[in-house]
Amino acid sequence: MALDSGFFIAVAKRDRRIHAFVEEWLSKGAAFIVPAPVLAEVTRGSFSDAPINRMINAVASVVPTTEVAVRDAGASLATIASRPAPTVDALVVATAVANLATTIVTSDPDDIGKLARGALRIVAI
Repeated sequence: MALDSGFFIAVAKRDRRIHAFVEEWLSKGAAFIVPAPVLAEVTRGSFSDAPINRMINAVASVVPTTEVAVRDAGASLATIASRPAPTVDALVVATAVANLATTIVTSDPDDIGKLARGALRIVAI
């Protein structure tokens, strides 16, 4: 499962539902990845990053966004002509696909869903 920025925003706000969500999916054998661009959106190199860093260290692996994924993200953005989705969302989807994730956990299921075009399951938080 790929975790997007909305997941970590909820972590930073200490949303209790997040821990229950993680425990449930870990019990089902899920593995979590964090696309590297998500870190740029949710961390600022300060004390306030602590809950995010704890969650990543406990359950997830940060994965790089490769050139292939970046090009795929750009191509995906070209398909969303009516209202462009944020570039980071496209990078999250492309990185998830490149790392064989089957699911993206997001607080923005509309944009992520458009970009994923049915290739990934979308779990809204």
